[in-house]
Amino acid sequence: MSTPKDRLQQARVAAGYKSPSDAAARINAINKNTIISNENGHRPISKKMALIYSAAFGVPAGWLLYGHESPSEPLSVPLISWVSAGAISDTAKVDGVFDSVPYVQAEGLDPNGDWIALRVDGRSMDKISPHDSVIFVNRKERNLVPNACYVIGDGNGNASYKRYRPPNIFEPVSTKPEDYEVITFSDDNTPDIIGRVRRTILNM
Repeated sequence: MSTPKDRLQQARVAAGYKSPSDAAARINAINKNTIISNENGHRPISKKMALIYSAAFGVPAGWLLYGHESPSEPLSVPLISWVSAGAISDTAKVDGVFDSVPYVQAEGLDPNGDWIALRVDGRSMDKISPHDSVIFVNRKERNLVPNACYVIGDGNGNASYKRYRPPNIFEPVSTKPEDYEVITFSDDNTPDIIGRVRRTILNM
């Protein structure tokens, strides 16, 4: 029978993170020492951390802690061209019919979500999603949450990937943030929220 530490490791690997250190380096909410201690069993997983891991790895917190609710079956998600991680451009068309696009498999995503996958081009989000990463975007999640990441558009299918900072900023998360545009908006000129980025994967 699996234990919480076993289920945490399973969820991390299924989400595309090769090691606890890899997950901590790419997800700000996760402390490296904490996840290592949780995975080796030296520290029990708290309810607070279970909720953080649930959001980061796309599995139910109850399953992590108690084995309740199995993780969802893998979903087939359309890989829609690619999204510029720099300024909004016309290179990523994220709207329309997906009949002719490839699909990618992903485990642990909310089966009730409306998912698209996008390949990142550029380095303005490279602290979270290096160039050529694949991000998974839930188009049902459009309410802005501080420090969450979103794909935003201009209403014509042109897209950009940024982190939201209240009250009115979308910013790069880059090793060289000074090289990239910060997008600001007003109450009467808000961007189109295409969806919230819930996972990023980079194949090595």
